[in-house]
Amino acid sequence: MSHVAPPASLGVDLHGCGQVGRALLERLPQQGVRLASVSDSSGVRFRRTAPKLRRVFVDATSPRYEGDEADAWIGRLEEALREGTPVVTCNKAPLALSWSSLARAARRGGTTISCSGTVGGGTPVLLFLRRLHESHGIERVDAALSVTLAYVCSQLAAGVTKGDAVRSAQRAGWAEPDPSLDLDGTDAHAKAVIIHNLLFPTHRPLVLEVPRARPAEEGDLLRRVARSGKPSAVRAVITPGRVALEVADGLCGDRGPESAGEVVVRATLRDGSVASIRGPGAGPRTTAAALLGDLRTLSECRDGHRRGILP
Repeated sequence: MSHVAPPASLGVDLHGCGQVGRALLERLPQQGVRLASVSDSSGVRFRRTAPKLRRVFVDATSPRYEGDEADAWIGRLEEALREGTPVVTCNKAPLALSWSSLARAARRGGTTISCSGTVGGGTPVLLFLRRLHESHGIERVDAALSVTLAYVCSQLAAGVTKGDAVRSAQRAGWAEPDPSLDLDGTDAHAKAVIIHNLLFPTHRPLVLEVPRARPAEEGDLLRRVARSGKPSAVRAVITPGRVALEVADGLCGDRGPESAGEVVVRATLRDGSVASIRGPGAGPRTTAAALLGDLRTLSECRDGHRRGILP
């Protein structure tokens, strides 16, 4: 019988001390996962000697889509993977920008990138879609992926000002201090690219092209929603070889518009039937829970043949 490593054999090197990182730190001791180090933009904040622990690089940093810092961070992840260190991440930007090079680095190092926290927060969207595709075949995915954007749009349609809607989303923990990447569609587009590349590996991986990825100028998009007089959401449409963003009145038919704080994903299968999943999609605690779930899965699986990018 193969040996299954207990969770305590993992030593987490946490990168990022924002809301998600802090929420993860609160839960690690309860799950028996050891903390090896903590780093942020200012450098190493905590480190302990942990020679017998299986080290894991946990990326809870904020996404950067442009500039030298974005390129340098992708390089840092590639370096860790080539050295054989597994990566667990909720950071969408590197996967949306450099899927191929990260997958190559993971295969070279004989290790994995676990990324369920990049899409869906506390809802296992990537795992659901991958297993559904393997068993039934997916032709198309329609998904409302940005909780912040969906919430702000619904508030605008109800007559709330943009500023009040954004502040409300920030108080709820759904929106970042700078919500521009949500409001201009970059966040939703990045998640859609990740879904595409995970589901359709025989197609050339898509790459998020910033700033051309943005579906519309933020002001124009939000004005269109405000004029509509009814709740609307930005829907990602994902098919083999293509991702597009559309402004839609809803996603789940008679279930009505998207609920605050939820992601909604609908997959059309090869036989024409539809399967869907919805659940909590934002907030530090739900995202930290996704990271923790990936860590526990990693601790239970030591199969060296599992390489590359995993949901």
